[in-house]
Amino acid sequence: MREFIITRATESDIKEIVLIDRDCLDGFWSETSYLGELENDNSEFLVISAGGEVLGFACVWFYCQEGHLIVFAIKPEYQGQGLGSALLWQILHRAHHYGVEWVVLEVRVSNTRAIKLYEKFGFAAIGTRKEYYADNGEDALVLWCKGVHTAAFKDKLVKQRQEIADRLQGRGWLWLERLKQLQHS
Repeated sequence: MREFIITRATESDIKEIVLIDRDCLDGFWSETSYLGELENDNSEFLVISAGGEVLGFACVWFYCQEGHLIVFAIKPEYQGQGLGSALLWQILHRAHHYGVEWVVLEVRVSNTRAIKLYEKFGFAAIGTRKEYYADNGEDALVLWCKGVHTAAFKDKLVKQRQEIADRLQGRGWLWLERLKQLQHS
């Protein structure tokens, strides 16, 4: 059984994050941009890691009643195992904790795997941003998940947490509960 944890990103994680960004997001952000997120008071910048290896990361900005998932990636060799679900669950858990009413994000229209993941958590399409991605001019699908602040959403998260943990365990992963620094902040 391989153990993983989800924690706040640190400066020592940035080099690995940049490599994952290059592999998954075609260099969406620079090292300087990621370092800046460590200092952004409105940013929740998380990594999922196992044995000291960063497997993926996510960054969400919280403003007023909105969370904006800015960047989300799992290393290609770890995709499809449920780790992305665990990381997205943690982001939504944090969004509920902060009391935001909705979370919004952009995703490439061709990224059907990611779109299915987001839909599994209740995200729905609300529009398109034409030629959003500079590297190839691809459109972005705008998705949002509303009602994040409600008790019903919290209940849904509790149920999803167990389902995700069970799925991961069936694939040889154990989700460690060392998140006190996230849960109590």
